[in-house]
Amino acid sequence: MQTKRSFTLLEVLLSSIIGAILLYSGYSILFHLTQKEDFTYHQTITKLDFETTRHFLEYKIKNDSTLNSLQIRDQIVSYNNAPLIKNVTHFTKQIEQMGITIDICTDLNGEFCTQIYIKKETL
Repeated sequence: MQTKRSFTLLEVLLSSIIGAILLYSGYSILFHLTQKEDFTYHQTITKLDFETTRHFLEYKIKNDSTLNSLQIRDQIVSYNNAPLIKNVTHFTKQIEQMGITIDICTDLNGEFCTQIYIKKETL
């Protein structure tokens, strides 16, 4: 009878330890997946911001061939004082003969950079 109680106690202890390990592992995996999902979400939003900015500037280059109204102030890239991209850490605009190259980096949960090339309209 004594050995049966000892064995039952040992089973309860081992089950508790295994259960605790499984709960901790599950929580850890869930935490890392949530963190990765948040990063992917913010990265996707940033990519969409860059893509919509590129389309907007492709439309605006028809009237403003040098994109003079495109400027950066207080880490915000704007066109005619309308904000396009926020949290900008690096911005360069290089006017070339056939188009304009714009390099933009943002810092939102890690730095993300892109290069936008906008071809000038030929008449």
